[in-house]
Amino acid sequence: MSWAARLLGTPWTLAGLLVAVGTAIRIPQLFHSLNGSHAFRQTQTALVARNYAERGIDLLHTPLSVFGKGSDVPMEFPLVQAVAAVLVKLGLSADVAMRLVGLASFQVAALLLFALALRWHGRRVAVIAIVLLQFVPYTMLWGAASLIEFPAVALALAMVLFVDHWFAGGRWWWLAAGRSAAGWRSW
Repeated sequence: MSWAARLLGTPWTLAGLLVAVGTAIRIPQLFHSLNGSHAFRQTQTALVARNYAERGIDLLHTPLSVFGKGSDVPMEFPLVQAVAAVLVKLGLSADVAMRLVGLASFQVAALLLFALALRWHGRRVAVIAIVLLQFVPYTMLWGAASLIEFPAVALALAMVLFVDHWFAGGRWWWLAAGRSAAGWRSW
């Protein structure tokens, strides 16, 4: 058996390789302008992260200075923006920080989808699922966007995986983990 066949012999190695290629393709997108597709929504998300980095994180308020000083626009639970704000504090710009959080969440969602497909349908379906998720035009455009959608998808898939483990094994902590993922996702 060749080294390539042995390396790609495990499903998770292949999934990791596909995620690595998908990430490498999207790295340049981290530095794109927010003036592209859905510019207002992407900028609005990055602006909240910047405001959190400058004024402190308060998850009960969503400061969006474009609507005036002291504005509070409660749109969703701003946990994603708070994570990006930590990256802004470490020196990244708000748009790059939000895109990086989006890309990381997209790839976590890809691995969770792979895990579910592998568990339910086997290796072939899991590989097809991760290839499609990585390389269809929609995700090529949005996989590293300054949006909250892929973090929500990742949490939803984590919830499904955890609850599925609970159904299969009956361990209470899988249900607790699934409920926790659902709770954060639904805020």
